[in-house]
Amino acid sequence: MSNHKNVKYRFRTHQFRVSIQLLITLCCLYQSAHSHSDITQSIERLTQEIMHDSDNAVLYFQRAELYRRQGKWSASENDFALAEQYGYNKQTLKFSQAQLLIDAGRSSAALPYLNELLRINPNFTKALILRAKIPERDTHDAISDLDRSIALLKLPSPDLYIDRAKLQIKSGSKFETMITGLTQGIDRLGPLASLVGYGVDQCESKGEFRQGLSMMNMLPTRIKEQANWQARYGKFYYNLRDTEKSRTHFLIALKAIEKLSASRRNSRAILKLKKEIQSFLQSSDYSQQNINQKDL
Repeated sequence: MSNHKNVKYRFRTHQFRVSIQLLITLCCLYQSAHSHSDITQSIERLTQEIMHDSDNAVLYFQRAELYRRQGKWSASENDFALAEQYGYNKQTLKFSQAQLLIDAGRSSAALPYLNELLRINPNFTKALILRAKIPERDTHDAISDLDRSIALLKLPSPDLYIDRAKLQIKSGSKFETMITGLTQGIDRLGPLASLVGYGVDQCESKGEFRQGLSMMNMLPTRIKEQANWQARYGKFYYNLRDTEKSRTHFLIALKAIEKLSASRRNSRAILKLKKEIQSFLQSSDYSQQNINQKDL
């Protein structure tokens, strides 16, 4: 094996160990601390352990993470410093310190930590995603971070596509570019209601009703048959002046509402939806349709 291959192998092995260490640490923390009281008890337990093992970097790191979740920024920062002093893994430590600074409202101070991490390992997806969230970062650079994260991950979160779309809107990108990005997410992850819903919302805000209908058509039939989606079809066709299709979808929505359980049917959200549908159907635009009042 050549020297180049040796270096490459050692680097990958090191990255694997780092990932495993971070995963184990975070799993231990989240399994033992589901509530504020659990976190407090865990901090007390770690404090006792530190009293008997005062140079254990892992214990300081774990306590720092718990302090961060409690919002005790100074205590967390002090423990991270002690973890570093006693030799805790630098990559994991820098990432957590950056997260702390962002949580504490000092996001600009987190940028150098993340830049350093990504200089060493450009494929550190968690660091790319975190850096993209920093408000002070150039919007186009943040979009590039999310582009790279999405490309690197085997199964990106739908939130990454939505966050990228939000940044594209903020940056003044073309509407078609934003929709194309969301459609890529749908092609890769499937027609998730969160992705389709966000895209439809943007289409509605821009008056792109035909595009919105195309996106809604991506949804599985069982989702499209729900009252809220049938109502959206009705609204979009209404805005396209296709009163026949609009009326059809509104009536399907009303029938879907009637099939709901009494508690669901009388919920505030459903009652509001029903009122909106009836308001559309009673408008003058439908006057020539001779709507039967029993349909309402």
